[in-house]
Formats: sequence, structure tokens, C-alpha cells
Amino acid sequence: FTKCGRSWYGRPEGEVGNDLRPESIRFECEQSLERLGVERIDLFQFHWPDPETGTPVEESWGTMVELVDEGKVRWLGVSNFDVELLERCEAIRHVDSLQPPFNLLMRSARQELIPWAREHETGVLCYSPMASGMLTGKFDRERVEGLADDDWRKGEHPQAAEFRDPRLSRNLELVERLRAIGERLESDVPSVAIAWTLAVPGVTAAIVGARSPEQVEGWLPAGALELSDEDVGEIERAIEETGAGEG
Repeated sequence: FTKCGRSWYGRPEGEVGNDLRPESIRFECEQSLERLGVERIDLFQFHWPDPETGTPVEESWGTMVELVDEGKVRWLGVSNFDVELLERCEAIRHVDSLQPPFNLLMRSARQELIPWAREHETGVLCYSPMASGMLTGKFDRERVEGLADDDWRKGEHPQAAEFRDPRLSRNLELVERLRAIGERLESDVPSVAIAWTLAVPGVTAAIVGARSPEQVEGWLPAGALELSDEDVGEIERAIEETGAGEG
């Protein structure tokens, strides 16, 4: 699958922005078909809402429906949409997938988004289950302090706050609690973190990034790790007692 909505269509060279105009969606679709070497994209998703061009989401979603009718796309989804936007799309054509950020530190999706998806039989493909590396079990204060100056986790991005105190201390404490749970289950921190995400009712899959074959091999055991109700309860208590994350 691939996404549209972060586009360089009609912009100066090197400039990218949120753009869900019909012509931009079609441009990105054709570009993706060509690059992927396929005649039809299995799943085509909006990357972000488009507050920049003023295009009504109904017009954008209608263009996606046309791409399905033309045989260029099989299923349609959205990423980073709230319930209000989901409802507006659903009124036109079923939303096949929703891709929200969701992990042990960013839990707000289970309040409204995931329940909405369950009710409407929409698949949920969570991204950032490792919380940008915090839940790999490999971060400590020394490594955080050693991040490059141009690393966004040292900047003003909203999620960069997870790598600064007071949140950093809470997060590292949670990771140690997860490490103990992982050892009891003969597993590790990332596997427990991903397994927790997958155990949430309504979640279909977790999108995990990797920069090397070794990292891929490290994530694979998570798919086979099934957490019991007692395991989930222990993780939830760790979240509450450490105060880590939000949601």
C-alpha cells in the first residue's frame, strides 16, 4: 500500500505540503503506479488532512472513489484523521482502513478512533508502535544526550517532549517495567510493546520500521507473542504507576 496527500504537485522544486486536491491525488496515484510497476494499488490512503488548499474532504474522497471505479485502486484508507473527518468520508464511501499513531506512550486513539473503526468494520493499521525508538529498550539518558543536533527528537516537534524530562524519566521507568515483563515471558521490550498494541480490540496490524535485516528479525517475535489478560493488566498498571505517555 501507499499514501497520497504529501505532495510536490504544482509546487516549487523541493517544496512539499499537504495537498488533497483532486488533480494532486491523481498525480500521486499515477506516480505510485509507475514507481511500483503495478496496474492497481491494493490500498491507497490519505497521508494527512489538508488544511492548506481549502479542498473539502468530500471532494478529495470522491476522487479516491473514482480511482477505485477506474480500477487503479482496490481499497481506500486515511491516516491521521479524526472522527469528524472519518464520518464525512464514510458518508460517501466506506473507509477501508485507518492509520493512526498508537503505542504505549501515545494511547489516545483507543478513546474514539479505534472504537469508531470497530463499529464501522474499518481496519486499523497503527504506526509508530516503537514510539520513535523509545520503546525499543535501547534508549537511556546517555543515548538520548548523544542524539545528533539535527535529530528531530532534540527539536521542537511535539513528540520530542518524550525525550526530555519530565517525560523522559517516566518513559525510561516504563521501559524497565516492560523489560521485566519481557524477561518473564522470555521476550523483550519491543516485542512486548508491539504485542500490547496488537492486543487492543480493533487493531488490525502494527507498522514497524526497520533500517537493517537484523532489526526486522528483532521485530518478528512480536507477532507470535500473545499477551494474557493478566499480562495486559500488568502493563496497564505500569503505565498508571509510572505516569508515562498520554491517553
